[in-house]
Amino acid sequence: MDTTRLRRRRAGPAPGLPGGPRGRGRAPRAPRDGRRGCPRDRGVGGRRRAPCRRPARRAARSAAEPARPRGPRSPAGRARTGPARTIGGQGPGADAGAATRPATRRGGTPGPVPARRPRCGSAAGRRRAMTPGRRFDTGRRTTRYRHGVVKAPISVTALRAAIAEELRIQRRPVTVRVIDRADLRDGRLELRVEPEYAQRTGDVPHRIDETLEGAGIREATEERWRGQIEAVEPIHRSLVVTLTGESRPVPGDRALISLFDYLRSLEAWAGSIDELPPMFVQLARRMTPGGATVALDPPEGLRAAQRRAVELAGRPVLLVWGPPGTGKTYTLASIVERHVAAGRRVLVVSTTNVAVDLLVLAIDDAFRRAGSPLEPGVLVRPGMPVNARLKNDPDRRHLLRWTEALDDLAARERMLEDRKRLLEAELARAQRNASRRGDLLSELASVRTALRELTQTRNEILKRLTRDAQIVVTTCALYVSNELVHKKEYEVTIVDEASMVPAAVTARLLADARMAFVFGGDFMQLPPVSRASSRNACATTWFAQSIFEIAGATETPERRRLLARRTMVMLDEQSRMCEPIARVVSKTFYDGNLRTVGRPAVGVSGPGWPEDPVVIVDPLAYELPPGTPPVSSRPVKAEPSGQTWDRSAHVARDLVERALAALDERTSFIVTAPYRQQAELLRKLVSPLDDGERLAAGTIHQMQGSEADVVIFDPVAPLGWFLARSSSAARLINVALSRARSQLIVLARAHELAGNPWLVEITRVAVRWPDVAPP
Repeated sequence: MDTTRLRRRRAGPAPGLPGGPRGRGRAPRAPRDGRRGCPRDRGVGGRRRAPCRRPARRAARSAAEPARPRGPRSPAGRARTGPARTIGGQGPGADAGAATRPATRRGGTPGPVPARRPRCGSAAGRRRAMTPGRRFDTGRRTTRYRHGVVKAPISVTALRAAIAEELRIQRRPVTVRVIDRADLRDGRLELRVEPEYAQRTGDVPHRIDETLEGAGIREATEERWRGQIEAVEPIHRSLVVTLTGESRPVPGDRALISLFDYLRSLEAWAGSIDELPPMFVQLARRMTPGGATVALDPPEGLRAAQRRAVELAGRPVLLVWGPPGTGKTYTLASIVERHVAAGRRVLVVSTTNVAVDLLVLAIDDAFRRAGSPLEPGVLVRPGMPVNARLKNDPDRRHLLRWTEALDDLAARERMLEDRKRLLEAELARAQRNASRRGDLLSELASVRTALRELTQTRNEILKRLTRDAQIVVTTCALYVSNELVHKKEYEVTIVDEASMVPAAVTARLLADARMAFVFGGDFMQLPPVSRASSRNACATTWFAQSIFEIAGATETPERRRLLARRTMVMLDEQSRMCEPIARVVSKTFYDGNLRTVGRPAVGVSGPGWPEDPVVIVDPLAYELPPGTPPVSSRPVKAEPSGQTWDRSAHVARDLVERALAALDERTSFIVTAPYRQQAELLRKLVSPLDDGERLAAGTIHQMQGSEADVVIFDPVAPLGWFLARSSSAARLINVALSRARSQLIVLARAHELAGNPWLVEITRVAVRWPDVAPP
């Protein structure tokens, strides 16, 4: 026997190596970052050699020296060691505002935290997949997983990098073509547009949605006209535009849209700070923000959960979780009324102009219910309202002081801008005429002086309106970019649709000291829109997540802790959906906590039409009417991405045609699909069937915030990765199902729905309708 090997075995492990003999006759082995044993520990021909010392030396060197950045994980997902597990993957040497916690293995000893893939088929897997992605942190850098998203540090450096990436991606404008134009009463235009292939993405058309609000638009070739987008109607792809000149767009014009001007202001703010707002860091650390708490007395007529939300709205931070149909906007308006009644100045922000107008109307109604109607000047709404009720109702004129002040100066400003462009054009042509150039330069200087004076006058008027107001209601983008709005001292900030507000904008709101912050939203619906999130980890953290993800509300243990500590309150009583639809939504997405109260919608009925609230229609078993063009028997891949199925689209068209003839004329319809190409096909087929406002067709993203009596949902491929296993599947399906008030029709085969964890509950309550034939 080899005496050298025997001495080593009796003496125990070599100096500096952890552990001892793993069994009789075996030399000790050093763990190598959670991997299998080092190949040098294995002998030749069944013989074992002394353990390799390299892993031990590497471990000793790692403990003595600071961690150095390494490359990403291997495809197999092997964990690397790190000195600390951090929130958002922040490692040593990060900013002062970062939050860290020590990393431990299951046994309690420091070491790597292995990644665990969520299983979407189980109940626990469904809860894990509800989030945009779990944190798999290594302490040094973060990586991408199949069921998760990239995480980046919660730090000022990562915030600046995220803003820079968003600006880089959106540097080039989006190209659209004007299809139709309509003149509105207030001098603005409504343009119906079609997106062309965006220059900045190469081959993917830009989505026409509310994220374009506040962007600039101009004619692409000669810049004959230019203006600003005030509002977007995504279902019909309509833009409400305010033009700065006399020229008007005509159908066929190509236009360029410059995205996200407010990012420049956000970039300037991020560059001026050294650390993140303390309250934002506390939420990221899963801590309860400290501060003084004031008591609020809820008004009469609220439900139990709504009363609890109003009572807690005096805390430093309150998250109001409002599932569909629970009266979230109604509750936030009551909170505004209670704070103003106590003499506090309140800032209310939301994501779009449409949502802001609804908030203004809800706040006005709350004060009327309280018996103290708003006086002119108490509430100002910076920006341009788009809601017809708000603009045309004589009883709401006291809510439009800001708009009226701008309208008085708008005509003179447009005239001066036109004169300025004309003089600049003449000056460019008069290159050799010195006397003519002198006259033009003199007149141009006077016009520019008049424009500066007009701008100064407007700013003084708006500053006075903002200073005297107790309630300011505006969009997040305008708050970030307008100094007149964000420099006013407020005591309470209320954010509506907070689940769609990026974390970077939330940090900007929290940077301004307030007595109380209230964030209302539903993190089980659509998240913030980030154009660069798939390309950059920092953009994912700061622009694809909201305050709910930062605070951990999307994770079941953290959500329970937030509810127990009363940092978050859930509105658990809905009255929009009828009971069977609400039961599907509640069990699948809200752990059965959503209850139906009051007088929800009732079912629909008509000759030859099913009366059941939830119906499954099999596209392959459905007999299409004569004259239908040839269709495929299965979904096909669409270009450049997604899937489309012409057979299910023709089935949806026939169902809509039958419903319009059988149901009451006041019944409203929504036809939606998760893929843009399928939504385009549905819109093309069903739009000619209705000339009024009863029917809307589009993607699920475009239907966020809408509701209808009957919803026809075409999932196209229920077992595909996008709807069954992607991180956004739960949110998309939740939005699609919860739009229905009286009836939900799903176009799919029953066995495919049973294989999808987010659609399986439909098969337990729905009635199958596979043998429908045209009358």
